[in-house]
Amino acid sequence: HQNDILHQARSTFEAIHGNKTTYGLYNGDEKARHTVQFLFASLQTMRGHCRGFRPDEFDYIVVDESHHTYADTYLDVVNYWHPKFLLGITATPDRTDGQDIRRVFGMEIFFLPLDEALAQDLLTPVDYRMLSDEIQLSQVVETPRGRMSIDKLNRLIFIPKRDEEIAKIIAKHAKTFENPRTIIFCASVAHCDHLAKFVENSMPLHSRVPAIERSVRLEMFRQGMIKTVLTVDVFNEGIDIPQANVLVFLRSTASALIFLQQLGRGLRKSDGKDKVIALDFVGNCDRIRMVYNLWESTMKKREAFLQKLKEGGKGGKGTSCPLTPDYGSREPMTLNVNTIDFKEKIVKILEIIGPRNFYPTWQEASRAAIALGISTAEEYRREKKYQADPKLPCNPNLVYSDYPGDTIFFGRVKKSFYRSWQQASKKAKLLGAKNVEEYRNLCPKDPHLPRCPDTFYADFPGWYEFLGTDKYPTWQEASKAAQALGINSFDDYARRYKEDPRLPASPHAEYKDYPGLHTFLGLKKIYETLEEASKAVVALGIKSGAKYRIMSRTRSSFQHIQELEKG
Repeated sequence: HQNDILHQARSTFEAIHGNKTTYGLYNGDEKARHTVQFLFASLQTMRGHCRGFRPDEFDYIVVDESHHTYADTYLDVVNYWHPKFLLGITATPDRTDGQDIRRVFGMEIFFLPLDEALAQDLLTPVDYRMLSDEIQLSQVVETPRGRMSIDKLNRLIFIPKRDEEIAKIIAKHAKTFENPRTIIFCASVAHCDHLAKFVENSMPLHSRVPAIERSVRLEMFRQGMIKTVLTVDVFNEGIDIPQANVLVFLRSTASALIFLQQLGRGLRKSDGKDKVIALDFVGNCDRIRMVYNLWESTMKKREAFLQKLKEGGKGGKGTSCPLTPDYGSREPMTLNVNTIDFKEKIVKILEIIGPRNFYPTWQEASRAAIALGISTAEEYRREKKYQADPKLPCNPNLVYSDYPGDTIFFGRVKKSFYRSWQQASKKAKLLGAKNVEEYRNLCPKDPHLPRCPDTFYADFPGWYEFLGTDKYPTWQEASKAAQALGINSFDDYARRYKEDPRLPASPHAEYKDYPGLHTFLGLKKIYETLEEASKAVVALGIKSGAKYRIMSRTRSSFQHIQELEKG
């Protein structure tokens, strides 16, 4: 899955920048190092190899799906680098575990939720069709609200369809398009493989398919050689398939985040694509509420956007893109059901699970959630603590159009970082941090210190001035310090220069009169002629290029050469 995303990103950059720029991958299969201008790397692979690069080797680093940054496997990698600019991209900045990625990347500079993007004509309109004729409302007795759980209602009301029947329904709706491209989200890998037997011209695409074969199938789908792919979670993040025009939901999820991620896979605009059909077979009350809230929020934002356009304003955040000619006459999201009977039943279901008398504002809902002791999205949604108050919605982000994000909603007020680097610098010095690593270990003691001040403050002066550890003014002084530490090779310097906060990461870039590594580290100068170097290599018994490269980087080998010459 990660390799698919890397190849996709590389192709996009190549299309924009052309062949005058060099590109490379850094993953389990390919490792381009120091030779390309754009490097596309997986965090998993880079975790074990990042120290093969200088911390300041890259000027600009982009972390995609940056909400994963606080995972144990990712944070060390992100913290290793010292780029001039660090950019985090994510559709979901609020993590369910309460960790705040803003400490790493700073506050959002741009945010556009899915409903707003639909309302502003930035995505393809979606024709959302809920398919579930077999609803047994007769089994539901009139009971006081709150006496019957949603899970029990789901068991009583909805009867699941068989895979063969689902395949026939999908084929029928897909015929709406001359060239349908369908993504089916299944409940599990086993379900994925089983349903594929009944869907014509289809292939499973999940984590158990070998990486190379998965890439081949993905490209076949893009090219139209196969019309349908069945997946579990491969398309939740990152993968871009603008050709997809039919989405099928067979997987139940209580997470609005995952639902919106999956829906978003098909909404990217593409030539000749005027709408996306979403077929939802997920028969449960939460999904009905989720879809209804999304539809309602999208339509409200569309009305507001149209009003701004009529008043001559620019409307919203995305209006730099031209609107389609028929924008005003079509709806960004239509909510369709397959029969009138089903529509009536949906209304009844919404009545059964409770009238929509949620708190009228997110502020009131927030106060109620905090009063219940709920402090994270995980507690609220996954542990379903919101059910303790019937006026709290399952997904407040879909109910309230001005939802401020989980951090504020659950009372974890966004960190008010120091306004200037000068203020932050004073506090950092009080903590006693002498280098970047120490700073990042100590900064949690002061919640107003950003984890990455070098990217948070536009006028950041550099770590030396920020921490009050000015670098050595001359290479000679830096040279003495490096030799005092016993540093005797390039690799050794890259690993250990932080032991002295006054040593620069790249002395060759810091000092205009830098004399070269061997002089800087007090090693014997390189032989002036090939003949002299050849004699030394023979004397050392070096018989391969690999051994030469290893020995040439150590001080001991040069000392050995000196001894041979003296002898």
